[in-house]
Amino acid sequence: MIFILDACSAINLLHIFKGEDEIIESIFAKNKIEITKKVNEEVDRNIFDNKNISNNNNGLQIKQNIRNIKNRVLNISLNEDIESQNYLNKITDYTKFNGEFYSTALALNLNRLENDYVYFVSDDIPAHNEFQDFFNDNKIGSIITTADFLFRYFLIEDNSTLISNSLLNLKKEYLIQFKSFELEIKELEKNMSKNKKDKYILSSLLYLVKDIHIDKIINYKIPNKVSKKIINYIKKIQQYCDIFNHNEKIIFDEIDNYLKLIQDKKYYRLINDKINPNKKTNKTPLPIK
Repeated sequence: MIFILDACSAINLLHIFKGEDEIIESIFAKNKIEITKKVNEEVDRNIFDNKNISNNNNGLQIKQNIRNIKNRVLNISLNEDIESQNYLNKITDYTKFNGEFYSTALALNLNRLENDYVYFVSDDIPAHNEFQDFFNDNKIGSIITTADFLFRYFLIEDNSTLISNSLLNLKKEYLIQFKSFELEIKELEKNMSKNKKDKYILSSLLYLVKDIHIDKIINYKIPNKVSKKIINYIKKIQQYCDIFNHNEKIIFDEIDNYLKLIQDKKYYRLINDKINPNKKTNKTPLPIK
């Protein structure tokens, strides 16, 4: 099997396992994983956006460690092909020449070259909807999420605590933007006039953002006679939450389902001796329901 990562999934994995070099190297070593040149550029450009890693000495060291592990584990594919890209462009109505486009074209080419099942790992739900029929019609493989990818790793590794924590950390990655909003609102409060209405609006908004009340933020009614700066900022957060509500909620539900599966032990996985009969282990076989 072949796995192709999009930028978001690659970045999430790098951040989930920051400081856990052996684990992420093990995950990548156990699978054939590739990325496109375009995705590599997107990772480099966005790897620290909204990740709230400070620029003090400790933060800079964390960033450098993430860059180092990124360069070791992400393999830029040498199999990108113009013909597969042209075919994808002709068959679909997709007009963005982004990481998802080039990854799908790479998936087609690798499937044909190696006659192997390809998983495209992406948390971009619109991309799932856009390319799923193309994958099915051309018998390429499947489009899966980062949560799917992590659960597949769990099925060959006897460490339920590790995978549960990884799934929870994946969920947190999608909530980091709200921490940025929280800091921005506090900064706005400092710089705004002493207008009581402005202060009250920002205080109310801060409460909703801190507790991540998505629906309440989307439906928040902006009162009259509020500064234009605050109105524009609220609209910005509402727009983000509207997109979040449609896409990330699907990811969250999937993560929660996997956590419940692990907790209830409702899965089948070969014990270590069957996966690797030459490996000596003192572990008790995992109870299977």
